[in-house]
Amino acid sequence: MRKIIVIAIITIALSAICNAQNIKGFVTAGTTLSQIDGDEVYGFKKLGFVGSVGAVIPLESKDRWLVSIETMFSQRGAREERSKKTYHYNVTLPYVEIPVMLHFADQKGGWTFGLGLSYSRLVSTPKETFHWDTTRFIPNTETPFRKNDFSVIADIRFTIWRGLKFNFRYQYSIAPIKKDWEFMLRSSNGDEFNEKWTRNAYNNSLSARLIWVFNDNSTNNYKKKKR
Repeated sequence: MRKIIVIAIITIALSAICNAQNIKGFVTAGTTLSQIDGDEVYGFKKLGFVGSVGAVIPLESKDRWLVSIETMFSQRGAREERSKKTYHYNVTLPYVEIPVMLHFADQKGGWTFGLGLSYSRLVSTPKETFHWDTTRFIPNTETPFRKNDFSVIADIRFTIWRGLKFNFRYQYSIAPIKKDWEFMLRSSNGDEFNEKWTRNAYNNSLSARLIWVFNDNSTNNYKKKKR
């Protein structure tokens, strides 16, 4: 946790004071839709919040290749409700994240494409809520979530107006967030378990964000040069 706090302070400092090196600060806010692959339910049904502060660093004079670093809070997890089958499942995973990404920016069109990696750390113990009937499978609630998550990110963003951008991001865990998660299936009469199995679980999420980049005049500069 101390490392995350230190990186957050560095990120904020970079975004605030490094104008001489053409480093631009930004803030983001948006929503996530997520699921947990391996939990035996399907669909991006968990809605959460995502927000961050960060800095973007150009790698060359034309600002086509960029590196960004963020300190981000995100809510991921899974949710399922089947009232007819009386099955309910809900879990929220609150993370502090440090994404680091490489971007390619089309200055004329205003589009930016990125790939990167993220380190995430749970900031509190997730609470899992289950309710099921006797014919459904039962997950073992004692299997803990791992505190750390490492994931890969694909990122697309485009300019709306000046420094305001819209961002769509896909993120997937590289390593399991739950290892050997046990599931049990009751028999039709509900008296005994007739099947058991284990699975590994992974975060799988989509996010939509608005990004405000401070002092972002790279697109205007590009167009002036073309003229």
